[in-house]
Amino acid sequence: MATIANRSPPDVPESATVPVQIIGNYNVFETDCMCESFKVGDNNILEAKAHVGREIELTNGCVIGAACSLTEREIVPENMIVYGSQNQRREMNDKPYPQIGQLDFLLKVLPNYHHFRKSNMKPKLGANNM
Repeated sequence: MATIANRSPPDVPESATVPVQIIGNYNVFETDCMCESFKVGDNNILEAKAHVGREIELTNGCVIGAACSLTEREIVPENMIVYGSQNQRREMNDKPYPQIGQLDFLLKVLPNYHHFRKSNMKPKLGANNM
């Protein structure tokens, strides 16, 4: 339910090229968040209903809190936490823990809930299958 969009601004003609969107490793995009940023570093977390606009550059280890919205042009410094209704900010003392544990958990759990359907069609016998 997360949205990652690479769109050109409304005042740019459709024939213009859109810059490449670069997203790093081990980022977490939670439910109903929206990321339009052209550059997202590594180990960032966008919590539920967070919004990061196209003019924002997320560096590494940033946490954008639930329902926080960043729309003005800026480069968010490393290990920055944005939280609260007024988008308050503070810097983390330590680097964030990579989300490898969450990734391992999903790799184990998701196959239990992903069921494959068998095809009702019988394979056709051709010259190669006889």
